[in-house]
Amino acid sequence: MAEEREFHQKFIQFPSSFSLEIEELSQSKYLDSHKRALTLKCETKEFETVTECIRIYNLLSFLHWIEDDQANAYKHNKKVLDLEKENIIALCNRVWMQRKCGHLTEADEKLNEVKKLAASKQDLLLQGQAEIAYSYSAFGPRYFSQSIKLYNQLLTEVVDKDTDPKLLLLWKLDLGIAYRKFCNPGNLLSKQDWRERSMDDCIEKAALLFHEVINSDSPARWKGQCFASLAEFAFSIFTEIHGTKSQRELFPKEIASTTVDKFLNLALGACDNDSHVLKVCGKLFKYFNQLDRAEEILRKSICIMDTSYGHHHLALVLKKKLMKRMFDAKAHNRKGIDKNSTNSLMKGKIVRPSRDSKCNQQGQETTRNFPIRRLQSQEPSNNSFKKEAAKAFSHVVNIPAYERDSVEEIMTHLDKAIEFGNEWASFEKGLMFRQIKEHKKAFETFIKTLNMKDLRTAATVTVACYEHLGACSRDLAQGEIDPENKRKLEADAIKYFRKAVVTSACNASQELRYLRDGWMAYPTLKDMFQPQKRDIEKLKVFAELSRLLGKYGDTLDFYEKIIELDDTQSNDPEIIRGQIQILIKEGHFEQAAVLLDLQSCTEGKYKITEEFCKSVYLKCAFHLLSTDKKEDSGQRFRQAFYVASADKPKAEPDFDIFFLYDEENETQKPRSKVQASALANNLKDILGGISGLRITSNSESLLPGSLKLDSQTKQMNSSSNIILILDTNEELQGELKYFIQIAKHIDLEKKSKLCLITIDGCTCPLELTGCLRVDFKTILMQRQDDFFLWAQSFLYRLLGITKSEE
Repeated sequence: MAEEREFHQKFIQFPSSFSLEIEELSQSKYLDSHKRALTLKCETKEFETVTECIRIYNLLSFLHWIEDDQANAYKHNKKVLDLEKENIIALCNRVWMQRKCGHLTEADEKLNEVKKLAASKQDLLLQGQAEIAYSYSAFGPRYFSQSIKLYNQLLTEVVDKDTDPKLLLLWKLDLGIAYRKFCNPGNLLSKQDWRERSMDDCIEKAALLFHEVINSDSPARWKGQCFASLAEFAFSIFTEIHGTKSQRELFPKEIASTTVDKFLNLALGACDNDSHVLKVCGKLFKYFNQLDRAEEILRKSICIMDTSYGHHHLALVLKKKLMKRMFDAKAHNRKGIDKNSTNSLMKGKIVRPSRDSKCNQQGQETTRNFPIRRLQSQEPSNNSFKKEAAKAFSHVVNIPAYERDSVEEIMTHLDKAIEFGNEWASFEKGLMFRQIKEHKKAFETFIKTLNMKDLRTAATVTVACYEHLGACSRDLAQGEIDPENKRKLEADAIKYFRKAVVTSACNASQELRYLRDGWMAYPTLKDMFQPQKRDIEKLKVFAELSRLLGKYGDTLDFYEKIIELDDTQSNDPEIIRGQIQILIKEGHFEQAAVLLDLQSCTEGKYKITEEFCKSVYLKCAFHLLSTDKKEDSGQRFRQAFYVASADKPKAEPDFDIFFLYDEENETQKPRSKVQASALANNLKDILGGISGLRITSNSESLLPGSLKLDSQTKQMNSSSNIILILDTNEELQGELKYFIQIAKHIDLEKKSKLCLITIDGCTCPLELTGCLRVDFKTILMQRQDDFFLWAQSFLYRLLGITKSEE
């Protein structure tokens, strides 16, 4: 154990892919989408420097290792070392992989080599830091802020150093692109992100960096990417999506008056064979209704690299062209009859436009999501907001059958984008189904889109899906004959519209400038779809909105009015939940827990969700712990573990947590002893010391032979949660396999009792598929001051509490 601790102390001094803190790495879909994108990027060979190629190979090696594909992990690691034998990231990754494969001597020798190399060449460490910053920017919106922070630290460090000018320009380009990604309106960023930097500040700094790269002796590809990014910023400023200042205030003087279309032409002029430049230009030409040019550019882009972005925007271009053809036909038909025709049968003839008919410049694209445009505006207008809402939901433009070929091509491109995990493409596919009147398929597609949250579903997508699920339910209800099914579908429509309103208000409450939109969303939708709903329902939604927007006094007033109208509402779970949430927001944790205690029925079943109850008790427990009331906190911790329900035994188990790990391997494999045994002991010390929970493990039974097995089985039966720790990919054997069978038998139907902890991405055994899984790099790397927050996070995950309930 001391040897392992010493190794980690040395290892964490150097940058490595295995030091990345990416929570989603245990999700196979997340890994597959990123791995595929990186592989495609390698195949295009769109690199101006070896550094750009190396960082992709390092990430691929890392992701293959996480997926337990050691052969490909070593293969890509070798490619890097063949290109640059002193690459610090590749060397550190090799050390990690050798260590985990049991080659301890080779790993220690390689680590000493890294140490000597870093001491003699400081530039290697800086390049490693830059690669880590790039890696964070490649893992999606949640990590853009971390990437920006690391790049800024790096550029500050190299000010007085003799750094390769081309490398310095690459880092500045990367930082500018990280700022641009951060400003993407589709990204769901935390409040902390916006407290650290403003939108205007991001645009101003990025524009300055791009301008510096353009005016340098940099490759044409880099200049093209800079011009394309500046075009995006200029467009967003022009359409008031971003910032509060004008382009003249944010851009350097030399490009302050450059228009969007000029930036696009400069980008294509600098480099018309870069997939990123083509994607951006194609998208923006679409917004300017230059659809033929947009289609040509986007088709060229996906020929170079098959990307979600390219397929999605090409589908939108094709759809927009289809819609304009329809508007052309509609405008032509409004002209009436052919005045030169004497045949009365020809007077009502419908003209179907040809594929190459001229697009009507007044044609409109179907609105996807009415709150989005309002949330993009700086000065909300009540009238325009209602018009947007009415346009979005009064009808969806139906697509005629003769456009079937166009619809199929659009669907094909959307499906390819969905393969990459593109939630907006999935939403657009649902919308297409609505437009061809396949409402059941549309409903199923919107549900699938909501279930894509294991990737990075944006809040705006969630709102849009709820809105259209409501519309689908309404459309299905109109064609339903059975009265009972019709009432159910109408009730579902109201439910989904209400979810859309509440989610929209919750999103709006993240930014003060959007508060008015949150308040306006309710009456617009409610008046449109529920004009005859009882006042109590309206008051409930207003109470929820006021709570989300932090107006707790108003919320309590609404609750009082509801109870005045109907005193039975005092036991309504929704109102109880709202009252508890307000108490927690105002710091009255003990009062919230007491109120929750009063709501349990005599049978022991709670009126609100178990997940919410667990969250309340945990918050109260940690609050009591922070105020040195350990005995009281222990009681609340145990309540969180034993939130009663009708299908659980009333008798309290002997233990809260039973740790299960392979004792047999301890004598055979020293690594297992350090990993599994040490992790179990650390978890017992941390969780037991912080929470006062009663914890045991299979190593603590001193009875001999079969008596020991019987004793451990009895302990497992009397434990609330069984946590299995795995540190190897080998097949389960011996006592461990026997215990797992017992654990599964204890709770055969509900696997929530059995939690799997893997170390360093070990493969999950087939026997445990479906169990809750938590992966550790190693608990030994946790600092003492992190334990409290770590224990809090771990208990939330163990009890299955999502962030929405925290």
